[in-house]
Amino acid sequence: MMTNARIRLIGLVGLGALLGAIGAFMAYQSRAIAPSPEQLKPYVWAVVAVPLGSFIGSLLGQWRLYRPFAGWLGLTYLLSLFAAARLERIFVGQEAAVANGHASYLILAIILQSFGALLVAWRLSATATPTT
Repeated sequence: MMTNARIRLIGLVGLGALLGAIGAFMAYQSRAIAPSPEQLKPYVWAVVAVPLGSFIGSLLGQWRLYRPFAGWLGLTYLLSLFAAARLERIFVGQEAAVANGHASYLILAIILQSFGALLVAWRLSATATPTT
């Protein structure tokens, strides 16, 4: 049976991931197809927003677990970027990916990071203690 602390932690991390995904999709929509170095901010925000929102949600939910959350979310962040690049190359192809500005890479990275944040929250919420 799930305790209230576990439900609260998963909910806050999920809310943080959702808000991060919304911000990432907004950044994704404002990107240029072939950006100059000055136009890279939307790309950066598209891949950083979900882990950042998830970490803030984990701090609000159970601040005592910030170290494991930071470690696991950092690992999820890195692995999701590599997995998204590989999946884009497999399913879209290198030439098509370059032609459309790696749009599928950014979408895959956002989706993988969201699922990864929820999995990390599910796993680490088992050690959550009730807070007052």
